[in-house]
Amino acid sequence: MAGGNAALREYGLGAERGEDRLLTLQAMAEVRLLRHDYAAARELYAGLIRDAPEIPKLWNEYGVVLHQLGEAEAAIGAYTRALELAADYALARNNLAVTFAHQGRHDEAGAVLHEALRTAPQLAVPRLNLGLRLGQQRRHQLALQVCRKVLA
Repeated sequence: MAGGNAALREYGLGAERGEDRLLTLQAMAEVRLLRHDYAAARELYAGLIRDAPEIPKLWNEYGVVLHQLGEAEAAIGAYTRALELAADYALARNNLAVTFAHQGRHDEAGAVLHEALRTAPQLAVPRLNLGLRLGQQRRHQLALQVCRKVLA
């Protein structure tokens, strides 16, 4: 991914020239995450949450990295921390539900998805995940209704 390399170079130059360190490192971590370079992303996010433990977005993205690395319990802890900092953070709640589902904790996943939809009904991702979950449970009519709401 040539664009990712260019972006990382530019962020590095920005950091050298005195740009906001936290924002620069966060951008670099996001590029690493998008490039599936999870080990590098993990290192960057771990440093970021040490420096700015009060930012829920960092905890959420750290959770994504941990989940991708197969560290589900650590990911759950990161998502939980994000939600402690921002109870209405629906994307973190969605990611928590996905991790629960991957662990086979389907009842917990469903409850968390419903809570994500309650806090952010306009957000499509939890609704799509709920539709997928219902389809996996062979509740096809209900899954179809949920997915139609996304399309509407």
